[in-house]
Amino acid sequence: MLRSSYKPLFGFIAAALVSIGGLASVAQAQYALIVRNDSIYIIKAVVIEGPQIVKTDVLKGDPLYPGESFWVKVPAGTYNMAMVDEENLLCAVMNFTITGNEHWTITNQWLTECEVRTIKALVR
Repeated sequence: MLRSSYKPLFGFIAAALVSIGGLASVAQAQYALIVRNDSIYIIKAVVIEGPQIVKTDVLKGDPLYPGESFWVKVPAGTYNMAMVDEENLLCAVMNFTITGNEHWTITNQWLTECEVRTIKALVR
């Protein structure tokens, strides 16, 4: 049982924590997903789907040219990402997990292999 002299202090602390969300919810950590385009291709769109993100084009219509990077903050979780290049070829990266900051580099080989895997998955 709390001593009567501590009851007002406890009530104040509890009210303060609730008002700033301390007892109501715990803020989820955000991580940076950084993607650099080291390919010779222009990436026209990058769509990410996952926890708290619903099919969002992170490029917002601004193409990712060779040598450029973009980054997006995401909470930990499992995601799907689709990229469309200047030739309208689709690269889908499915079920990748973010548990910390990530740095990806798109190369010609990586993009080509991803597009081939995506085509094979679509025609099954």
